[in-house]
Amino acid sequence: MVSSSSHPSRLSWQNTITRQGHRAAGSLTPDRETSLGWRLETARKEAGWDIDEACEWINIPRLVTTERLRAYEQNRLLPTSGLLSRIAAAYGVRLGWLIFGDGPMKNSSFRRVRKNT
Repeated sequence: MVSSSSHPSRLSWQNTITRQGHRAAGSLTPDRETSLGWRLETARKEAGWDIDEACEWINIPRLVTTERLRAYEQNRLLPTSGLLSRIAAAYGVRLGWLIFGDGPMKNSSFRRVRKNT
């Protein structure tokens, strides 16, 4: 297993993510309304999906389970940058908004297409 210390860029974005959504410097209690988990849950609900549908649409077998996605939304686990990119695309939200809360939530040109079942 590779430690995060050998990947400085990964470590720095994770530090940025964990610092975002905290009430005060040094606080370990997330401010729910500005946290990554809140944005993940808000984007999923805005897309009109329950947690099971979201896992199906993100479509990463065995990586995104309902329990794992719920843990991301509750700020108990931190998703990778690649997974966040995939989630943003599936939900039709801007990656910058999802990660940092910057700018508008939605991509103006996004149109979701349902899978044929």
